[in-house]
Amino acid sequence: MRFLVASALLSVLAFAGTVHAAERIVVAFGDSLTAGLGVMPDDSYPAQLQARLRAEGYAYRVVNAGASGDTTAGGLRRVDWALKNKPDIVIVALGAIQAVGTRTSATFNNISTQMPSS
Repeated sequence: MRFLVASALLSVLAFAGTVHAAERIVVAFGDSLTAGLGVMPDDSYPAQLQARLRAEGYAYRVVNAGASGDTTAGGLRRVDWALKNKPDIVIVALGAIQAVGTRTSATFNNISTQMPSS
């Protein structure tokens, strides 16, 4: 799944045209899968995404905003922190922990509340 997200992001960037000289920001906002629990920091998917973007010539900094054990409710409490640097792109990867035993409607409401209206 993470590979598909990274591939989709690279496809979007390919059509975005020339990247401005200023570094742009991507926030990878998620749970332990995003945080990279159990792997070296350079092996987390946000670090791998940044390396790939740089290799492809894109001036993006990927911020790892993953928190091990986080849920969509926890993400809702952290969303202001994740958006404080006004990122250009936000990848939301929450809900895996809640896949068992949580009402789908609660998960959906928490994630949809995290999305900015503009």
